[in-house]
Amino acid sequence: MVRARAKSIARHGFGSYHATPPLDDTRGPVTATSHRLLLPPHRVNAPVLKRSLTVLSLVFVLYFTTSGGPFTTEGLVAEVGPGLALLIMLLVPILWSVPEALIIGELASMLPEEGGYYRWVRRAFGPFWAVQNGWWTWMYSLVDMAIYPVLFTQYLGYFLPSLGPDARWLVALVVIWTAAAINLRGALPVGRVSVLSGAFIILAFLAMSLAALPHITHVPWHPLLKPGRTPAGALGIGLSIALWNYIGWDNASTVQGEVVDASRSYPRALAVALPLVTLGYLTALRRRSPPPTGRAGATAPGPRSPAPLPDR
Repeated sequence: MVRARAKSIARHGFGSYHATPPLDDTRGPVTATSHRLLLPPHRVNAPVLKRSLTVLSLVFVLYFTTSGGPFTTEGLVAEVGPGLALLIMLLVPILWSVPEALIIGELASMLPEEGGYYRWVRRAFGPFWAVQNGWWTWMYSLVDMAIYPVLFTQYLGYFLPSLGPDARWLVALVVIWTAAAINLRGALPVGRVSVLSGAFIILAFLAMSLAALPHITHVPWHPLLKPGRTPAGALGIGLSIALWNYIGWDNASTVQGEVVDASRSYPRALAVALPLVTLGYLTALRRRSPPPTGRAGATAPGPRSPAPLPDR
């Protein structure tokens, strides 16, 4: 039996909490102490988690928690213009995602614990702010997750125009419960499905981009701005869309207890996933950029922006 002595951390106004050593991957019985009660130490049996996510699986889990493919970027081209869309999607990962990935990679190496960013906030600021972080993340996720079944039905409606409102609702429910079922089966099935789905999406967009090469008749960054749009207005809209497409690098940290050699795997996965996401966006935007005389977004089939499901 392996024992690890926990450290009691007391904070004024927050009480104390017990943190296991950062590099303790045994997940065995832990002897915890308290600054209020030192006699005798009590044991806490921590849950045993099976470490099944490899670097490859984690790369694609990060791919889906951050991007999931260059969907909805046609709306970016339509709103700001092809040139500015390409520029924003190139600069945002350099100025925003790279620093964020470096911070997350360092924290994931130092504190490779199940719970990820919740545990980081708890370690730094105490239980109160950790609960706030977890609660508000959960709340915004309820809204954010509702977008994706709607997007799926909108893209599906492009290929199946006869899909009615009832059928759209049914398809959306199937998407939700299929994803829920995969997650309930554990980290290993999630990793495998992520790899297969991510490879399918990347190869599909790559194939479409290669097929479009013989039909290139203009430079993809012209015009720079959408006609009638001011630079400041276009930049504001473009940044709001681009930042949404590049957030989520810390989300996979919540399953670090199920990652093989998490201290090394998470930074390595970040180093692969960030270029993969960026290149995916740039490749798709190059193909979607309309000719100078065309209507912005006209060459990009699919929805311009998320829309609610029709009322029943």
